Amino acid sequence: MKKTLALFLFISLSSSVFAQSELKVIDRMKDYKKSVKANPENKLSGIKSHLSEVALDLRYADTNNFVGRKMYRGEIRETYLRKPAVLALQKVQEGLAQQNLGLKIWDAYRPYSVTKDFWELIKDDRYVANPARGSYHNRGTAVDLTIIDLKTRKELNMGTGFDNFTDSAHHSFKIFLKKF
Repeated sequence: MKKTLALFLFISLSSSVFAQSELKVIDRMKDYKKSVKANPENKLSGIKSHLSEVALDLRYADTNNFVGRKMYRGEIRETYLRKPAVLALQKVQEGLAQQNLGLKIWDAYRPYSVTKDFWELIKDDRYVANPARGSYHNRGTAVDLTIIDLKTRKELNMGTGFDNFTDSAHHSFKIFLKKF
């Protein structure tokens, strides 16, 4: 079931919305609005406003992350994705709910400045995005998540935890020592 679920998540979230293009940093509201006017699919939508049942544990809005400090300013209670990605997550959430499972979101849209901070700390593009190219998170098309049991709200074992910088965290890793 987990392989099927993982494949379902991958297929549901993989679409042309994820295509990275030449880096153009949008760091002013007027440029963002211009981008959305030119292409409405560039609009960032709040995940919670579309998926009210989703659990949020926004790790970079807190200190429970690999940096050990808050990476986002202010009190963050929402995270964002482009609308096509939010709608794909909505379908995944609906499918999971039929199995008494749900999504827990750790991170989605990420400011470019945070990508630069991560790169300064890690400088390994297997684990963090090189800011010269930006990231899917910067574009609002990536989400860090896990699956939870809706009754207990506990996370299912996915083999590694959040912010894991080992080979076993890679999507192509296949050598698990125990079943989970």
